[in-house]
Amino acid sequence: MKLYVYDHCPFSMRPRLIAGLNTLPVEICVIRISDDTTAHSLVGKKVVPILEKDDGSCMTESLDITLYLDALGSHKLSDTSINSDFETLRDDFLKDYVALTSPCFIHSCREFQSDSDINRYQQREEAFLEASFDDLKNHVEARKSHIENFIRSFIPFITSSDPSDSLTATELVLFPYLHHLKTQVNVTLAQPLLKFWQNLSPKIPV
Repeated sequence: MKLYVYDHCPFSMRPRLIAGLNTLPVEICVIRISDDTTAHSLVGKKVVPILEKDDGSCMTESLDITLYLDALGSHKLSDTSINSDFETLRDDFLKDYVALTSPCFIHSCREFQSDSDINRYQQREEAFLEASFDDLKNHVEARKSHIENFIRSFIPFITSSDPSDSLTATELVLFPYLHHLKTQVNVTLAQPLLKFWQNLSPKIPV
């Protein structure tokens, strides 16, 4: 099987992590931002993640792919619903998350191989943020401090004693944001968040 992803995409991380936790033989294929052909040839539109099964059929929608892969493995997900209170908090912090991470992604993620990749992504994110990447650099430390305090509100949603063995859908959705904040910006994570991230991050297939 092949899983087509962007490194920077939280939605791509969901099935990617589940594949790793279940040690499934899934090939990770990173699509470049400027690649308008691969996804269209597979599913008729530009979207990630995409799972190409061994029989050549394809799936989209990150949670659908996640559930499919988990069913092939040892059922790491203990539930399948995302906590609505968590979703509200995530939406509240999304803009700060994007503002911190997006200028870093263009230097570290494999989907950015050319100026065309970078420019297309940068224009989209700057439009969403209503600020240039250059402007964002002037507020990094203040935004880091704010987000370090804010993400403490995610601690109550970490409920699994050993998430590498069994985790909730809410924890699965939370993980990519913590992973990117830690690896891209070196945000300081409160101990429960840090322990959660340290438990799962080695399981991500490359």
